[in-house]
Amino acid sequence: MLGTSNVAVAAASTRTDAVSDPRTRIGVGHLANAATTLALLVAAVVARYPYIYVVPRFRDETFNATVALQVYRGEPKWTDHEPYISSLFNYVVATGMYVVGPTIYAARLVVTMVGVLTVGATYVLGRELGGPLVGIIAASFMLTNGIHIAPMGHVAFSGSITPFFTTITFWLLHRSQVRKSPWTFVGACFTLGLSMMTHPTIVAFLPGVAGWYLWRNLGAIRTRWPYLGALAFLIAFSPMITFNILTGGESIRYAIYTATERGDYARGKSTALSPATYVEREKDYWLMLHGTLGGAVDDRDGPAAYLTDPTLIATSALAVVGSVWAARRRGYTLLFWLVGSYTLLFPLFDANHYDVAYDGRYVMPLLPMLYAAIGALVVDVGAWARGRVGTPVARTGVTIGLAALVLALIGAPVLSLSRYYARGVRAEPTNASFIRAVDDIKAVLRAGDIVILDGNLNDRLVQNASDTDEASSLRVFKYIMEFGNVPYKQVDVDAQAMSKLTTDRQRSVVILSAGVDSKETAKLNDLLAQFSMQGLDGRPARAPRPADRYGIYRFDPDLVGTANGRP
Repeated sequence: MLGTSNVAVAAASTRTDAVSDPRTRIGVGHLANAATTLALLVAAVVARYPYIYVVPRFRDETFNATVALQVYRGEPKWTDHEPYISSLFNYVVATGMYVVGPTIYAARLVVTMVGVLTVGATYVLGRELGGPLVGIIAASFMLTNGIHIAPMGHVAFSGSITPFFTTITFWLLHRSQVRKSPWTFVGACFTLGLSMMTHPTIVAFLPGVAGWYLWRNLGAIRTRWPYLGALAFLIAFSPMITFNILTGGESIRYAIYTATERGDYARGKSTALSPATYVEREKDYWLMLHGTLGGAVDDRDGPAAYLTDPTLIATSALAVVGSVWAARRRGYTLLFWLVGSYTLLFPLFDANHYDVAYDGRYVMPLLPMLYAAIGALVVDVGAWARGRVGTPVARTGVTIGLAALVLALIGAPVLSLSRYYARGVRAEPTNASFIRAVDDIKAVLRAGDIVILDGNLNDRLVQNASDTDEASSLRVFKYIMEFGNVPYKQVDVDAQAMSKLTTDRQRSVVILSAGVDSKETAKLNDLLAQFSMQGLDGRPARAPRPADRYGIYRFDPDLVGTANGRP
């Protein structure tokens, strides 16, 4: 009996030692972190996938995706569609095309997946600051932010992937301080260079990074590490440096033009910088950050609608208090350096882009840090409050109360997003309508046929469009046909153009721009009759009404002059 008892005690002791073994605890911790990260990534996919190809309607992202298609087809590129942005984004999208195929949806899918990874990176950042619970809270705020999900996460701009690179950078910077790892700082400088490859506004973070690094340890300038960090940044950014050497500063020239003259950035307003306009821009900037922080993606009637929203007020208040708390109690001063640097510099070169839903992407890199600060505040306040109450019931009540507050603020952007989607799916013309139109065209195209895309569609340019933009109908038709390998030619369709097609014996499908009034509709009907065009269904053609935007017709030179296009 005694021997048996000793064996039992020894076995129990062995099991306890196994559980308490540091290597076992580390392994369990890594497994828990991996499981948490995976759960957040899955949740982020679920939050971002609905309406990915529907809302918003294809914007001028079509230019960026077309550059990626050119890269996929083997054409090297230095820059994106706009020469102040590198082609890093286009190469990332082209890589995605190798996985999912060169479709019109590939660019949006890649951007959405990078957005999902940004949620995971936010968890890693928050965990580094205050542990897994801080990371979960921070990532959850990012997970439901409607601006990050739809107008940014569903739109294939290079700037849409910027927050992923900046979040990795800010995590590595903080980690280099906590772990006292200079090589981690060098790695952060490299990812900072990659961040700036995705959008030039990252330049506004550079003084903050330098100030934070030197303020902690001015003596570091006598070591190799700041110079290795600068070298790593330059290596990452070297493609753009090389491009500007080759072109004599094309990126800089175009950036200055964009900030001062370009129509869609000036928006019909003055871009002149003065103390008064700088103050106004700062006001607009803080309002944009306030709305973006709370994920207010739905349309609001003026600043008051943002400033009086209780959930936005609560989220911003927690972010302010959390930032101060994280700096004082956890030494997270990096946040103040970066927010301060960006806030002071960004309005210098952004004159009029402060719309919350459309332009909130410019302040999105700040959000993971602010959400991590909120998480640190909630966790620390919860621990303090539970330590001040004496009963288990009271401690449970504190936990439930804080959890309810945080969940309410995390869930509020979902309601805003639902309103945004409800409006977006009704916006005409929809992506689906363009896709159906091209599918109908492809169904009737015969060998040797081409599509004639009426350049008059470009008469419907939006107000303050840039000099490189095109009206949405023209741009989206080009985009879909380019990816679908549909042969097309842009022509201003009139009697002279149709006569040339007749002379050239060129069978075509004509996408004809609608007129603006009944007189122009009558002229279009005369043109259709003169050249005996038919509808795609073979019926006699009727001109599109102004509200239709366009009409699609078959043209056969052999039928010109016949009644209703019939021999």
